[in-house]
Formats: sequence, C-alpha cells, structure tokens
Amino acid sequence: MPVLKFVNPIGVGTWETTAWPIPNVSQTTTVQSRPDGSFGRVVTTTGRGMPGIAEAISGTCIVQAVTADRFTLEMTPQHRPPATASYRRVDEETLTDTTSGTRSRRAVRRRALIRPPRGGGRRPAGPRAQVEFRGVEGWPRAIAFHPRRRNSAASRPRHVFHGPPMKIAILDDYQNVALQAADWSEVLASAEVTVFDRPIPMAEAAGALAPFDAICTIRERMPIPRALLEALPNLKLVCITGKYHRTLDARAAAERNICITYTESLGTDHRSTSELAWGLILALARHIPTEAEAMRKGGWQNSVGITLAGRTLGLVGLGRQGSYMVPTARALGMEVIAWSPNLTAEKAAQKGARRVEKEELFARSDVVSLHLVLSERSRGIVGAAELGLMKPTALLVNTARGPIVDEPSLVAALKEKRIAGAGLDVYDVEPLPDDHPLRTLPNAILMPHLGYNVWEFFQTAFGDVVANILAYRSGRPIRVLDPDRNASSP
Repeated sequence: MPVLKFVNPIGVGTWETTAWPIPNVSQTTTVQSRPDGSFGRVVTTTGRGMPGIAEAISGTCIVQAVTADRFTLEMTPQHRPPATASYRRVDEETLTDTTSGTRSRRAVRRRALIRPPRGGGRRPAGPRAQVEFRGVEGWPRAIAFHPRRRNSAASRPRHVFHGPPMKIAILDDYQNVALQAADWSEVLASAEVTVFDRPIPMAEAAGALAPFDAICTIRERMPIPRALLEALPNLKLVCITGKYHRTLDARAAAERNICITYTESLGTDHRSTSELAWGLILALARHIPTEAEAMRKGGWQNSVGITLAGRTLGLVGLGRQGSYMVPTARALGMEVIAWSPNLTAEKAAQKGARRVEKEELFARSDVVSLHLVLSERSRGIVGAAELGLMKPTALLVNTARGPIVDEPSLVAALKEKRIAGAGLDVYDVEPLPDDHPLRTLPNAILMPHLGYNVWEFFQTAFGDVVANILAYRSGRPIRVLDPDRNASSP
C-alpha cells in the first residue's frame, strides 16, 4: 500500500499528509508550503488507531524539509523500530518515493519499498511508488494510488491477476474513508484506485470516468443514468454500497454486460438513519443547535423547549426504518400512529403503531417523521396540502429522500412559521446549493445527508466491495445485483 496520501488543503499554504505505516492505521502530519513552492517547517502529530481496531497503535511522525523539492518523513511507532522515508517533488501535482537502503523485517510494513528481493538481488533503481493528484481547481479533487511491484513471495496477494492493471474509481468519498475502512492491499497489487473526494458534475462525468474499468459508489450520492453508462466504453464493473442504487440504471448496465455488485448490511449500521431521525427530533424539541451556538458566543438560556412524553409521533412509512422508530417513541411515552399507501391496520399493530389515514396523521401528529422509499408514487407525497394540515407547533423530520417533500412548499411553511420547525438530512439537490433558502431559516436544522454515514457502514460496505472486486477479477463474481430487484428508472 502506498505510504503517503495527500488530502485537500486544510488552510492556505498547508497540505495535510497521511502516512500508512501499518494497515488501517494512519499517522497525520501537516507540512507548510511556502509561496515559492518549497517545503516549510515541521508539525508533529501522533498516530491513531482507526475505529474498529482492537488495539490503538500510536507513535510520532516528523516531516523535515531538506530542499525545495525533497523532504523526509521520520516515523517512530510505539513498540516498533523507527523508519525514514524520502520524497521528491516531481511537479506541483506529483511526489515520488525515493526511499533507499534496507531495514529490519520488523520495520514499518513497506517491504516492497525497503527490502531487496529474496536471494540477495539488488534493489531496482528509480522510484518505488508514486502518488498522483488530479486537481480540478487548485489542489486535489482526486487521489490516484498506483500499485507497486512486490518482491517477496510472502508479500504476494492470494489473488494473482494477469494483464494490465484494472482502473478503479471510488466516487464521492467526501471524507476520504473508503481506503481506510477496509484492507485494499490485494486490490492495489493489481489495480490503480482513484478516489474522487468531491462530486463530479454530470456534464463532466463522462470525461472524468471514461478511463475506468470499475467504479465504486457510496450509496446514491451520484446518479448513473443510461446516458452516462453509454458514454463509458471501458466500464465493466459497478460496485454499489448497499443492496440497491435506485438512481443507477441497472437494466442499461445489463444490456452493456456491465456487472453490478452490491453489499450486505449485517451490522448495526442499518439503524443509523433512525438514530439520526431521533437526534433531529430531540434537537428540534429542545433547540439544541441554537442554544449550543449561543453558549459559544456567551449567551445563556434563549429558548424554551418541549417534552415528547404524551405527544404523538406520526410515521409516514412503517418499513424497516420506520419500525425502528417505534420502541424509542414508546420509551419516551409517545403515542405512535402511522400511514403509508400499502400499510394495513394489522401490519401497523404488529409493529406497535396504529394505522390512520394520511390526513389524520398530519393533523394529529406533534412530530411527523418520513420513512418512505422514493418512487414515482411517493415523490411529492408531502406537499402544501399536507403541510397545511399540521399544527403550528408541529415538527417535520425527513431522513428518507428529499423529493418526498415538495421543497418550495416546505420553505414557505417554515418562513411563515405555519409549522414550528423541520429537521432535514436529505434534499432535492445534493449537495445542497450554497444559496438555497433552507440555509437561511432559523427553524430548520440541516444535516448533510449523514443518515447512513457511520463507521460501521463504511467498514461493512467496503469490506464487501473489496471482496466483490477480487471475486470479479477471478472470474467468479459474487453479490451480483438483479436489475429487476434494483427497480431503477431510465
């Protein structure tokens, strides 16, 4: 695995680097860049174990400037020998590893970079690994990881592939977590992986993704319609995270013999969205964001909240996520009513709720929480009429999909204070535009679509993605998505 990764600048003239001395553990240091392009002074940080690692491994990383185009990275992990790596600046977008010499086998796990081949052969000359940065405006919008030659038999992957390296793109990895959440070493041994950490505009997607044999999506952050698939002649594999991707035209992919694989949801991450819904409900009821912000500015007690006990929770949708809401509501002493187009009184009772008609739900509920799957039938199902039925003291929470609510009608209801507030995690257009009117409303709590965005999801999803890629390359694909089950729309 490459030992150096650059992510987006954290400030003017600052680059943040991450060294990977052992799998799934990062050590972060900040390198200052002078206006003339030379490297500045050193900032030292301690390493940390990623969530899910049983024993956190700590140590120090020190970056020392040598010349305008070269610097060294000195790593001192606890309970391991120190190690030093050298990097040379090729141009404004490329750094090349120029580490030389040998070290103990117990040194940081960079064997292909630091050990000669077995049998006493000499190290091949020249760079050992390269990290490229593909910028759109300024510094990197994507990070390309290139495989390196493995010299020892002990370090060879279990899956051996022949032919040119597979080109893989990971899309919309805003937090740069995909490569940290799973062990990609076997994939990187025979593939080039590029991480796009910003949304790709649809007008630029065909050009940006044309070179890739495989793309990995993070939920439904990026639509993949028929027109885009037809513009990607090299595409052979799409790895989705989750069991479906409703904005991916799976039938068009099947027509082009593009394999689509999905991932399981076997851990606790499938409860993350309902947990966030409760976070939004409590934040609205007790004005938590505004009070917390006021405290930072020296304020004290600016609002009066409400209790949830004795109030009514209305669930629009009582599937998996909706049903997860019921036990917490009961524990808080709330009455639970529910409605969806297909919900029967018997099914509602089995899940601890009482079925009512849609009009009654909106008129009676103190809190309305939306948990429907987006479809043509559910699009705009909450409009001006439904919002008009709500109490002036009622709260609306949407962690499902933005287009389920008519957004202009919601903005108007919040502006005119016809409802008390809204907690939103999803929107018609994502990311939400900077000038969107929702951003200006004090009675709206806005989250950047974090419902599923938890470590448990990324660890499960990308563990499966890695396995799916290896299985596909071995000729025995697994978790292949049926286009009919995906129910995608052209």
